[in-house]
Amino acid sequence: MHQAAREKEMVELIYLDRKGRLTQRRVRIFKWKEEGVWVYCEERKAFRRLRREGILAAERKGRR
Repeated sequence: MHQAAREKEMVELIYLDRKGRLTQRRVRIFKWKEEGVWVYCEERKAFRRLRREGILAAERKGRR
């Protein structure tokens, strides 16, 4: 995921939010830090900060 962040690649995530809801998101990772992951969510057309522990699965999709 660090390489995907460096290259601004599209990533598909399965994410569990704080309320226990599962979501599938297509995002571009901008920062991968200890306190969270900053992404641009393609579906919502907005920047989001995700908890690292909430990311259950991730698949790199490459540049698009």
